[in-house]
Amino acid sequence: MGPEGLGRRAVVFEEPGSVGVVAETVEVGADELVIETERSAISAGTELLIYRGEVPAEMDADPTIDVLDGDLRYPLRYGYAGVGHVVDQGERVTGSWRGERVFSFHPHATHMLVSPDAVVRIPEELDTECASMLPSVETALAIVQDARPEVGARVAVFGAGVIGVTTSMLLAAMPLVEVVVVDPASERRAAAASIDGVTAVHPAALADTAEAFDLGIELSGDPQALDQCIGLMRYDGEVIVGSWYGTKQAELDLGLRYHRNHITVRSSQVSRVPPVLRGRWSKDRRLAAALEAVGQLPLRALITHRVPLEEAADAYARLAAGDPEMLQVLLTYDT
Repeated sequence: MGPEGLGRRAVVFEEPGSVGVVAETVEVGADELVIETERSAISAGTELLIYRGEVPAEMDADPTIDVLDGDLRYPLRYGYAGVGHVVDQGERVTGSWRGERVFSFHPHATHMLVSPDAVVRIPEELDTECASMLPSVETALAIVQDARPEVGARVAVFGAGVIGVTTSMLLAAMPLVEVVVVDPASERRAAAASIDGVTAVHPAALADTAEAFDLGIELSGDPQALDQCIGLMRYDGEVIVGSWYGTKQAELDLGLRYHRNHITVRSSQVSRVPPVLRGRWSKDRRLAAALEAVGQLPLRALITHRVPLEEAADAYARLAAGDPEMLQVLLTYDT
């Protein structure tokens, strides 16, 4: 690092439907680490809302993450799943960080600049690519904590994207009678069905089914899926909505079945710990639990595409078009 600053390349959401990779020069703070990125994971649910322009522009990107401290107006740098090695550190950073492999909630870029308290050291035994999926595992863990499935429950998970399948992995390890994943894409159903204890079906297979499940978890981001999920709940059933709909509108049938069956619909969001758990759980404890789970879950099976940073625009376009063969997409970085 010199007075000229640090040169890097970064993904920029330029306008709806347009992503570019720009070269830029950034100043390194005296309290910051310089991390050379090796992999970053695209979080398709949230990032595609931004790609399509389906988010409130004035909304804070994420007030809990320092590097995402702005709003969602274009042009926008976004992403929050990078892993790399520390290559330099500011003069006020204590201890020796050079060479450490770390994770950071940081937008997609060749270099991440963050303070030491904004990184997670990656244990030697953990794979770098799987470590980049830490936010997905933490989100899945938060959803299960919000849902609190009871022993012997029948659970329906709508959406077999990365979050849906990862959530199903956690549910499959619990003493439940049934875990059914619902998704229209055969490729994604196959990913879910590969988990022991999980059944995967097309939404049409449940068209004539009613009052079959105790708990529903909506992770597809599809309003029709949410409506179907509500209709499948038993008396006093509960639906957890882990999807972020952005500015999309959801038309729901809240008539006879919903009204008389005392069905509850609640949101789940990873930025906070559920109120019922705050006496025992903190975000740090949950993140540590998620990191441990990264080493236990078969996450590598979810990685379908590795895309060089310079080809990011094509990756987002394919994801937005609904390519069913794309599950977890990782951006790769030349050094």
